[in-house]
Amino acid sequence: MIVAIGGGVLFGVLAYLVRTKSGLIVIDNGVAKWGNHHASTMSTHVLDVVTQLGGIYAILVLCVVLAVAETIRERSVWVIPFIVAVMGGEEILTTTVKQLADRVRPEQFQPQELKAA
Repeated sequence: MIVAIGGGVLFGVLAYLVRTKSGLIVIDNGVAKWGNHHASTMSTHVLDVVTQLGGIYAILVLCVVLAVAETIRERSVWVIPFIVAVMGGEEILTTTVKQLADRVRPEQFQPQELKAA
């Protein structure tokens, strides 16, 4: 319970810092510019692979593997409905938070614009 409350407070503080255009944006832009300047083909590829691990296809494959493994291990018909409920709820929550926060993508840092060093 304490971790959930702490996470909520941290999220609120970060949202406040982003909305009030504090120094956090300056730091973030500086890191993005440094990363863009020092990017290589390899680092861009690795970051793209890591990013895709959170994509819908990778998550679906992992959910199927988890569902099969847990169904075999637990011998329960409730494993698949549980995974569907958790993943559906997570997707609804994530989409809602992104819409409420009006998430904005940084303009100067677009991975497709990276040049090989």
